[in-house]
Amino acid sequence: MTFAKHFAGPGMLQAEPPHSPAISTGDDLPLEPLRVEIALRLTAHRGTPQHFLGWMASLAHIGPGQQHALFGWLAREASLAQLIWVLEHESVAEANFSIALAAVLPSLPTMASRGSMRASRSITASDMTHTRLRLRLLRELEQMPDGAPIGSPCATLPSALAELMRGLSLNSRYAYHTVGAIAALDLGVPHRIRQVVQGLRRFGVRPLVRGDRRALPTGEDMPKSNEWLHAVVAPLVTADSACMQAIAEGALMSMLSGERSFDRYAKALQPEQFDPPVRHGARAATTGVPA
Repeated sequence: MTFAKHFAGPGMLQAEPPHSPAISTGDDLPLEPLRVEIALRLTAHRGTPQHFLGWMASLAHIGPGQQHALFGWLAREASLAQLIWVLEHESVAEANFSIALAAVLPSLPTMASRGSMRASRSITASDMTHTRLRLRLLRELEQMPDGAPIGSPCATLPSALAELMRGLSLNSRYAYHTVGAIAALDLGVPHRIRQVVQGLRRFGVRPLVRGDRRALPTGEDMPKSNEWLHAVVAPLVTADSACMQAIAEGALMSMLSGERSFDRYAKALQPEQFDPPVRHGARAATTGVPA
């Protein structure tokens, strides 16, 4: 499978690409060929660190999968069973988030400063953690009205994103790629989960009540999506701009793997409506930094 449609123009490949562990990101797509496919077309690393950080932040809106038609459908039309199914899959997909973080911290001396370590612990251990937020949403479903149709609409699917995060964490040579992949998760999840929350509210899930930690969040109460970018990525690229290439590759590897998972969800839940899958913004996201 090729990802050429996501890119435009030649890029710069690292002189010494990291070796891949024997891992697949689902659908038999090896980790290293995915990285090379991205690297050959990537130009985001050519700007200044400030431009690069601006490009990274823009992935929250224009990154691959961020405007996938699946999420608008979840907000407006999906059944409760379908919403639960997606939440469960997304929770599984992000289960390797903490594993990847634990693997990457010792590999990056710049991140060993007290401030960066504290920021990374805050991201993973607090209520802002995306996986915990998803699990909180699932727990909140216990408050659904009697008779609500809860069930599994279709079989469990393999997660390309979960496999990617596991593969990156297995090889320390992918440390900077893992930083980028974590940044992409941190940036990308809040936008998508807002639409899932909107869908859940159609079935009577209790809206946010100030002070009630069990209630669902509103858009204003969603986790900030730039903590990792500012606390970890910014110091790294400011200290050594050479790492921008690998961080950008990792971010796009994460988002493209996520997009492929969304395609699978869509085809499993509504095969006629989502065939072919609708994608927006991936081309712009992968061609370079803002001027």
